[in-house]
Amino acid sequence: MQIAIVGSGYVGLVTGACFADFGHDVVCVDKAEDKISALKAGCIPIFEPGLDEIIARNTSAGRLSFTTDLRQPISSLTVQVYTYATGPYEDWHRQAWAGALVLVSIVLICSLLARLATRRLERMHARG
Repeated sequence: MQIAIVGSGYVGLVTGACFADFGHDVVCVDKAEDKISALKAGCIPIFEPGLDEIIARNTSAGRLSFTTDLRQPISSLTVQVYTYATGPYEDWHRQAWAGALVLVSIVLICSLLARLATRRLERMHARG
């Protein structure tokens, strides 16, 4: 699958890294240019055990990338995953949703249980 994760905070970053580690092509999108620049440089802004290795492995393999341009990944996606922002980027997330809700499969994740959610979605996708 080709997946875009809109929102690269705790939930979005962990979700994107997990999907990439399952072998999917993932692009994480966020409005915060400093966050995306740091992620591209290998600086992980949150702590989750093993996350830094998962991100490094999948960026090196070309399965995980980061961008600030929401329009960039849309053309060839299978799934878009939207994380719900509470804070300074909440309005940006709402605008992103409104501008991109034209795809076949859209998943909203607004929980800190991102690893469990990605495993369940993976099993659902495998069943068809």
